[in-house]
Amino acid sequence: MVVKIIGVCGSPRLNSNSLACTEGALRAAQAVSGVTTELIDLGKLKINHCIDCGRCAKQGTRKNPCPQFEDDMTSLYQKVTSADGFIFTSPAYYGGVSSLMKTFLDRLRPFSTGFYRPHETAEFKDTLRFKPAGAIAVGGGRNDGIESTVASLRRALSYHDVIIVGSQFVRYQGVSREIGFISSWGGSVHSGSQPKVVERDLGGLLTVRILGGKVAAMAKVVKPIRPKLQSEYDKIETSKYLQG
Repeated sequence: MVVKIIGVCGSPRLNSNSLACTEGALRAAQAVSGVTTELIDLGKLKINHCIDCGRCAKQGTRKNPCPQFEDDMTSLYQKVTSADGFIFTSPAYYGGVSSLMKTFLDRLRPFSTGFYRPHETAEFKDTLRFKPAGAIAVGGGRNDGIESTVASLRRALSYHDVIIVGSQFVRYQGVSREIGFISSWGGSVHSGSQPKVVERDLGGLLTVRILGGKVAAMAKVVKPIRPKLQSEYDKIETSKYLQG
């Protein structure tokens, strides 16, 4: 069984710290046996802003998920739906995700779950369900929007019923407490607004590597049982107890 993990970097800068962190997480994921990875660098792509026309929900097909736009997002839909797990990275801009990442997240509307939107007929609906995903944020200051950026990513992804994976606390022998106890919500990297951050923020680097490995491990375990999970969810979502 081969498991594929996709890393999405939402920085508009080329060769950014966010890109380096995404690559670091993917290397850790690929170290898990049976795992392949792919990087999506949004800074190199042209993606239109979602206008919430709703056409994807009613007319979206696997060949043409977004009938409104023909742009670089079109080919990404197939890549995203074929993956078994995800790592999303964004720089912290004013305490939240970059506009580039937000645009990408908005354009994932065709994947919205049937539980939230049971009347919609998009062919990609529900295809992200039960796939693990982790979030990484890179900020100029340690307490200057990193955690809220991770929270923004996690919240957006929760609408697709993915399995949110955290980095958890770093507990390695010989790692100082200052480095080892960092927010466990995801990758948490302090750049100091300087390049090559992964060479200096040792604690942040550990959260990135742990996150990548855990997303890959979770994907390996969950992939064979996703159909069973969907079946069990169907029973709950169509239960008479939800009808009031």
